[in-house]
Amino acid sequence: MTVKPYLLHLADQLDSDPAEVFPSEISNELRRLYQVELAFNEWLDKTEWVQETCQYYEFGLHRADVLKRRIEYLQSKIDSLMLEFCPEEMTKEQLENWTKNQKRYFK
Repeated sequence: MTVKPYLLHLADQLDSDPAEVFPSEISNELRRLYQVELAFNEWLDKTEWVQETCQYYEFGLHRADVLKRRIEYLQSKIDSLMLEFCPEEMTKEQLENWTKNQKRYFK
């Protein structure tokens, strides 16, 4: 069972018995909620380019998932270049990541 968010708990208390809710609780929770809203809006603003450059195979994916896939794809390109031009400088982790990222980007 999931725990009800504190804001919803306050809302329920306000509906049932407003006298039991302290104004400081409400104002603190509203301030916290405002900070969450600011962070969310900043995320949307800074990732709008992902939405605008979406490819057909990315339709239906969350922006974070699209970013992750694009980063993995670019990292595999970097690793491929390193493997071709300076394999002795690749770490074991880079070689493992290169192998893992050889899957198709379009999946």
